[in-house]
Amino acid sequence: MARLRKDHQGERRTASITVQLTPQERARVTERAGKRGGLSEYVRRRLLSRESAAELESQTEAAAFDRKEVRALVVQLQRIGTNLNQLAAHANEARLAGKPLPSHGQIEECLGDVKVALARAIAL
Repeated sequence: MARLRKDHQGERRTASITVQLTPQERARVTERAGKRGGLSEYVRRRLLSRESAAELESQTEAAAFDRKEVRALVVQLQRIGTNLNQLAAHANEARLAGKPLPSHGQIEECLGDVKVALARAIAL
């Protein structure tokens, strides 16, 4: 369990409940909890929330979808970063060899891709 901050003013969770589950039930609960951020938080929400189980599950699916989208954006950003690094390396090689540098349009295109990907990531 994570430590509370020294200035924590809220009630501390000190009471516990023990529940017996089959290994399959435990695996199911653990899988669902993994999508929600942790077993304790998931069980607390399921037990204490006024939301129906279906509403909580749909939120879980939405959160999992968001994570998949974020992962996809991270991959896109990594690819764009790789392209920018290659462009910079080619520019440096060309400059040292006295060859023409990449065009302003090529650089603007790469920067445009970065701006679009960052805007999508921030919107999440």
